[in-house]
Amino acid sequence: MMSKPFSLFKFQSKKKTHTLLATTILVISVIWIGYDLFQVQTGLQPPTEASRVIAERQTQQLKKPKPITNYVNALVTANNDIELSVIMREKPGATKNILFVHGAGGGAWVWEYFFEYMPESYNLYALSWRGHYNSSSVNDANTADYVEDQFVATAFIQARSNKPIHIIGHSYGASTAVLQSAASGEHIMSLTLLAPVVPIKYTLLQRLLIPTIAPFLWH
Repeated sequence: MMSKPFSLFKFQSKKKTHTLLATTILVISVIWIGYDLFQVQTGLQPPTEASRVIAERQTQQLKKPKPITNYVNALVTANNDIELSVIMREKPGATKNILFVHGAGGGAWVWEYFFEYMPESYNLYALSWRGHYNSSSVNDANTADYVEDQFVATAFIQARSNKPIHIIGHSYGASTAVLQSAASGEHIMSLTLLAPVVPIKYTLLQRLLIPTIAPFLWH
């Protein structure tokens, strides 16, 4: 009569051991993969060659716009002597200014189609945050840094053209645009938010896990 409880106990102990081992392996894998994804999403690590090839194949059928590199690229100095790239398309008869703000991992280049097809009544400015395309490389950056970069860009625009500024932000850039507008607002006439995300002060664990777990939670 005593053998059954003893056997059950041994079975439960083995099950707990296997569960703990599987959980440990899963956590280590998630942290390893999540860290790499986080580095890519924040723009601090370039995407792999394989991901570039896939992206190029997907866009081969699209009509190619005028390359963003064909426009004027100004380097504006932010705090700690960080140089920010602001690509410009200015027109003599323009009555409004637009500042384009990319999302995490992007850069001014994502706005190429807009630069070519927006009416000439707008002066166009596309910012690359620190650590992103054509701007100074950094080891780390956060939401406050990106908002500061946008303030530097809007001050630069105001010095060149004293006209209303409209901001178009994509993804994380939409969130930083909201934060910037809330902090000043007077010279920002409108916000256009494309697929905005909520800026959160992530912990280290969240920064490692969220990019990996999120695809399984939302489709």
